Amino acid sequence: MWGTILGIAGTTAAVGEAAAAGYAGNNLTYARRDAARANRVGLRDKRITLRTGTTFAYSEGPDTGPSLLLLHAQGSARQSYDRVLPALAEHFHVYAVDIAGHGDSDRTPGCYTVHQVGADIALFIESVAEGPVILSGHSSGGLVAAWVGAEEPHLVSAVLFEDTPFFSTEGERYATQFNYIDLAVPAHDFLSQDVKTDFAGWYIAHNAWLGYFGRGRDDIVRYARKRRTTRPDEPLRRPAPQPSRRDRAFRCAVDVIGSSPGLGWPGTDRRATSCH
Repeated sequence: MWGTILGIAGTTAAVGEAAAAGYAGNNLTYARRDAARANRVGLRDKRITLRTGTTFAYSEGPDTGPSLLLLHAQGSARQSYDRVLPALAEHFHVYAVDIAGHGDSDRTPGCYTVHQVGADIALFIESVAEGPVILSGHSSGGLVAAWVGAEEPHLVSAVLFEDTPFFSTEGERYATQFNYIDLAVPAHDFLSQDVKTDFAGWYIAHNAWLGYFGRGRDDIVRYARKRRTTRPDEPLRRPAPQPSRRDRAFRCAVDVIGSSPGLGWPGTDRRATSCH
């Protein structure tokens, strides 16, 4: 009987370990697979330098319908849309752009107000799409879409807001919002000190979301900071062969940090340009 019980327990443990390894492996590779599918339907990565001197990276699909411009969220990049691009490209002439300060677009320190970012996107529409677009913005990208729609209505045929935080900054609500706790507070604290100069490295240790990993947080921070110091231009990834229970949360969190092509990892040395 004990042999049967131990056999069942061993099989259950093996299945659990295999499932965990598969989960971690999927987290490490899904972005590449989504990008490959987008590429197969004709999405191509491009760059344009606007008359302001700022260079923007963007993806463009085949001309299959009305122009659709996708604006990603703060701290993200155009690749966040890769999974849905194949379906959208069947019906729309899709553009997905890296907003200034994100992804592969230029960094423009001091130029990140909604007015400046909105003016950039309006100029991008004029220069690339050459006509009115359906403008879809996710989160803070929706705030930018609203600005363009209000200030440059001739460039927009329709606007779609994806979870846009129009009212979360009102009154006392802002201090309870995760974006404020996780990004605004660390950014303010970083700017208030003069010892550390690398915000990406600072954010690794001072963000809020790693708290969800409990006791695994300290391991993640140690690994990420070391990797950031020794290999600043590489994603924070590590292979996931049969992870132990202790490593599962660690490796998934490392992938979250490393696979995001937005602010910080990798590429914080992108060319910086002045305000225009």
